[in-house]
Amino acid sequence: MRCDRIRWRGREACLVGNDLVELIHLTGGGHIVDYHFREKNCDVNPFWVPRWKTLEPFRFKPEKHTRIYGEPETGRVLSGIAGHSLCLDLFGMPSPEESKFGETIHGEAGVSKWKFSLKTRKDQATLLFSVRLPRAALAFRRSLFLRRGESVIYVRETVKNERKLDQFFQWQQHATLGAPFLSRDCVIEVPGARGRTYPSGYEGRELLKSDTEFQWPNAPRFDRGRVDLRRALTTPSRGFVAGVQIAPNRNHAFACALNWRLSLVIGYCFRRDDFPWIALWEENGSRRYSPWRGREKTRGLEFGTSPLPLTRAENFLQGQMFGTPTLKHIPAGGTRTVNYVLFLARVPQGSRSIANVAVKWDSLELVSPSDRVISSLSAGAIREYLPLAQPAQGCS
Repeated sequence: MRCDRIRWRGREACLVGNDLVELIHLTGGGHIVDYHFREKNCDVNPFWVPRWKTLEPFRFKPEKHTRIYGEPETGRVLSGIAGHSLCLDLFGMPSPEESKFGETIHGEAGVSKWKFSLKTRKDQATLLFSVRLPRAALAFRRSLFLRRGESVIYVRETVKNERKLDQFFQWQQHATLGAPFLSRDCVIEVPGARGRTYPSGYEGRELLKSDTEFQWPNAPRFDRGRVDLRRALTTPSRGFVAGVQIAPNRNHAFACALNWRLSLVIGYCFRRDDFPWIALWEENGSRRYSPWRGREKTRGLEFGTSPLPLTRAENFLQGQMFGTPTLKHIPAGGTRTVNYVLFLARVPQGSRSIANVAVKWDSLELVSPSDRVISSLSAGAIREYLPLAQPAQGCS
């Protein structure tokens, strides 16, 4: 087992690894930027790493960095973003008034310096992180736990309300995939139900018709016809944002991506009650301005408490969509804890789709549309993080 402080592209980071996999987590902004198999021929990192040079976001200086990364409310985040980010207590843009007080897109967590500690034993290792969000009056903790012989990362997150008042807030896992894993060989799989496209298009280059309801996975195209949202990067120089409701009859849910050419899958499994929504974001070379410069290709699998990245007022006034809450509640002085797992899997050559990720007693099973198990992942601690209602229950 390995658990170390390292440098990643000039930035402070922590690495946890075993005989199969390695994961890298930044302390500046709390991003998970790399997760790969250690085997040389299968060491692709599925996460998005921007082509631009990133820096520690808490070192962003408007007078120096605005011209490179954009105005502070977005540029501060873009200066440090990569891979899997945390959106807390905001998922979306701040209001103009909030921006004056230093608020950024997706809240404080992604631009703050996180504290950390490392724990390792012969057969397991843990990364522990914490960060305080003074404007939101929230304290956040995350642990990532890895066992020997497994390609499953067990994640536990806790939010504490430091106010003496109840709060409604947003809690979104902004997981973003990129090249070389993300390509037209990728299939995106989620147990979706109803959805809605972003109300404000996509800066004039939207792939989807704005503010329109649809049934997963077929969303309305901007001109005519439908777009299968399971397929990645179908239309160059276009982008989109869409919110998808997790099917209400699920106990556990999942979000995963299969690159059939590489026979490689990355995915997450979580409780539907904790995170009932997935926001899908795709940028396919449409943004020509700095720092994007038309070079980035991404797909976000942003599972969390909200369907779409809206302003705080819009999120609060919306309340519910399709009968599902779009905000999280935390009582005065209280805490909320969620668990989820991140996994990597190899699948047989020719595998083109995943219909389910089933939580078993001590494993995760990736199931094909024909109900065949195409990959079984050892997960000895899974029942502690994603308890089963009964033995051998699937993600249903």
